[in-house]
Amino acid sequence: MSTVLGHSYSFKFPIYLFSSVGIPIEESASPQFISLAQKARHKTLNIYLADDDSDDRDIFRDALAESVSGINLELAINGKNLISLLESSNPKPDIIFLDLNMPLKNGFECLEEIRKNKELKSLPIVIYSTTSNPEQVKKTLIYGANLFWQKPSDFNSIKKMLHKILHMPFDNYLPKAKKEHFILK
Repeated sequence: MSTVLGHSYSFKFPIYLFSSVGIPIEESASPQFISLAQKARHKTLNIYLADDDSDDRDIFRDALAESVSGINLELAINGKNLISLLESSNPKPDIIFLDLNMPLKNGFECLEEIRKNKELKSLPIVIYSTTSNPEQVKKTLIYGANLFWQKPSDFNSIKKMLHKILHMPFDNYLPKAKKEHFILK
């Protein structure tokens, strides 16, 4: 596949729902503790990734394809592209994975703009970045990110973390809610 600057791409996969220990997810899970994977039983999950690095986008897409299925993945090549996608998309994404260091509009600018938009402000946003700078991590929490995930160096770690994220109850990860659960490891 070749990429074209300024364009996004969609990928669809079927989904199999199992808990992190391989047990089928309970139908009777409390609505306030529902995970994205549980929501996927009733609809296709729309996942957005904004990252300017084509290798990182490809690795994320491949790890996601091997981790879960039944999703629609939209790839944005920069922050400006992400905001355009969000303004024109229907339905809106179920979750956004957002890199910080991107051209045209960085992750901080995107996060701030999303949190100020009444239609988008409640979307779960996972910062997905190489940075380990404590000040930048703190800034993403202040700006309203739900979680911070430092990009791992190996494919299996990405797969495991994607599985974990998609099976966690996002109602527990509201912006600025619990700092001790903010950084994923």
